Amino acid sequence: MSDKIYTILDLVEHTSKRFQRSKDNSISINKKILHEIFNTLFYTSLKTEEGQQIRVTIVYFDPNQVESKVNSETSVAHQWQVVPFSKPIPYTVSSLVKLSKAADVWSSSLAVYTNDDGSLEIWGMVDQALHFQSFLHFETQASIQAPGIFQSTITGVGSLNVLLEYELIASLTHDHLITNYVNVLERNGPVETLLNSFFSEPANRLMRVPLTTTDDDDELDWRELFIVEMKHALSRILLGVQNYQHGGALLITSNQKAYLSTKYQLGYSRIPSSIGRLTKHTKRAYIATSTIDALLESNEEHVPKKEYLTEYNTHETIDETWREIKGAIRYVASLSRVDGLILMDTELNVHGFGTVIQLRKEGPNEIWKSRYANPTEKGLQRLDVDNFGTRHRSMFNYCWNNPGSLGFIVSQDGDVRAVTRVEERLILWENIRIQQFQLSKRLTRMPKRTSSSDH
Repeated sequence: MSDKIYTILDLVEHTSKRFQRSKDNSISINKKILHEIFNTLFYTSLKTEEGQQIRVTIVYFDPNQVESKVNSETSVAHQWQVVPFSKPIPYTVSSLVKLSKAADVWSSSLAVYTNDDGSLEIWGMVDQALHFQSFLHFETQASIQAPGIFQSTITGVGSLNVLLEYELIASLTHDHLITNYVNVLERNGPVETLLNSFFSEPANRLMRVPLTTTDDDDELDWRELFIVEMKHALSRILLGVQNYQHGGALLITSNQKAYLSTKYQLGYSRIPSSIGRLTKHTKRAYIATSTIDALLESNEEHVPKKEYLTEYNTHETIDETWREIKGAIRYVASLSRVDGLILMDTELNVHGFGTVIQLRKEGPNEIWKSRYANPTEKGLQRLDVDNFGTRHRSMFNYCWNNPGSLGFIVSQDGDVRAVTRVEERLILWENIRIQQFQLSKRLTRMPKRTSSSDH
């Protein structure tokens, strides 16, 4: 592991370099301003208000650009608005601490910009943050225009991130600067291979159930839709665990008995079953819309009312199922607040929580951290098992002795790690990507490297 200690200065330097590659001149921001923004946020994160940790988002936003930004895009009903204060508030630690109670990251953000004297001030609040966060957390497929020039959020004590639109530029977590989140769940590699094998069988069972008397279409791969939504569900569970800031672990294994002691045993299958229903209803909606389009293209004098009713009712059912999935994911994530891991089988059925690994077999003497989703010799770094705590070592031991199992560990500071055995090596991925980030079109891409697809 690197002994380098990263500070706000490193975050400023990296962010400034990324912004310098912008196609948009408005992102050319003075390093002194960036330093003041991040430094104030950092010291705010060390405070508490009424015994609670501070979490708040600031948006660097020129008040003179509000109208042009809103009007230049296709507006939607839930588009954000900026509510200006009657008098700007100084951008200080004490101001952020007080305002954080009213500016929950899921509801709003604070608009910050420099005044005529060059001092930073909080000039307003941006609403509708719910929809921005919902997209990042895979709770909606539609993204809205991101407000401001860039935004930065306090994610924990001594931790903050920087986003340009929906692209994560960097995160400073204590003394670590993270500039690359490895997308192990969806990029080619051992973890994605395992998940595809896990979810293929329920996907195949689902597709064997007839959905309609109409011949099945071949245009869309409905099995793939099911598998993708299962991966998103896994990401959302891990995000839920991360947001509790309690730490936790999740183990996916085909054997829920051997070497495991589960304090609270149960059977909960709502996640795969609801995603199965979502897939079936999505296919029905596709068939209904295709039927209507075919009738219209054939110059039929009228389309039967029942076809429109079928389409409407199916979309209503899809919306209901989305809400069901959201509730199920929140429920499973909350189980992590009890000490011990969440135990799941390879179809994401929950078999219990408060699970303790009681494996006495000898574990690996070393583990290998991979920089990329698909491990390569150049991207591997040898780590000493003794450098990790009990929670990590027990997961390492289990995954080593049970090939085909997949473990996830979420630390209290929010870092999410994945671990599995790959042939004769135990591979660990740190800082895995679990949010729905998107590359900003406002930035020029860095030259392609082997790891570029893992961001």
